[in-house]
Amino acid sequence: MIEKNVLSIESIIEGLRGASYIASRPIATAILISYDLCKPILVEGLAGVGKTELALATADYLGMPLIRMQCYDGLDETKSIYEWKYGKQLLYTQVLKDKIGDVLHDEDNLQSAMLRLHDFTDVFFPSNFSSRGRF
Repeated sequence: MIEKNVLSIESIIEGLRGASYIASRPIATAILISYDLCKPILVEGLAGVGKTELALATADYLGMPLIRMQCYDGLDETKSIYEWKYGKQLLYTQVLKDKIGDVLHDEDNLQSAMLRLHDFTDVFFPSNFSSRGRF
């Protein structure tokens, strides 16, 4: 995987060229922003315009896995990316509710309690609740 601080629009254009894809500046910009934010890119277009080739070249250049999703009418980002296992999450929330007092018992005000909670990773939406895993 390429380090974030060495990526630039120009390096992405060159890297994709090395992966046999000629990228425009707007495409390279979208890839750079997506990479910096650790977010996926959803590419849409008619069949045959090169969406899969862009994804393959980008994954190859960045040394990252390719997650390809076949879309259809009515499928939006909420249904395709954020499919959460609600039952598991509700059970987990109940366990947290039962244990939160143990974690915050020595905090004397709401502000210090909130600061203490920020020391923990995001426990409500971790990747193990997603039916698709991490991106």
